[in-house]
Amino acid sequence: ARDIKEQLIELCKRVEIDYGDETLSVAEDDMFSNVRKAITSGFFYNTAKMQKNGSYKTLKNAHTVHVHPSSFLFHTQPKWVIYHELVFTSKEFMREVIEIKSEWLL
Repeated sequence: ARDIKEQLIELCKRVEIDYGDETLSVAEDDMFSNVRKAITSGFFYNTAKMQKNGSYKTLKNAHTVHVHPSSFLFHTQPKWVIYHELVFTSKEFMREVIEIKSEWLL
């Protein structure tokens, strides 16, 4: 954990972000939208949109994918998601999934 913190501090210094500014650590709302927006900006290629049949289509390659059953969002089924990785078992599943808003992609 210490190594990760040091890496983040060095990255902030490199792009001239004042990592000591406490206002940068404030959650925007109860859903941590500012964190989800940041993840969206970095992982926008891993966006998927829900289809009428309950599956998702990736925006990059139009693959049909599903939320992994171990995910908290498995029963929620949000309209737009960002995923970290795809795993193929019986179907192609998205793992480490967060809900996003489509306007964050613009």
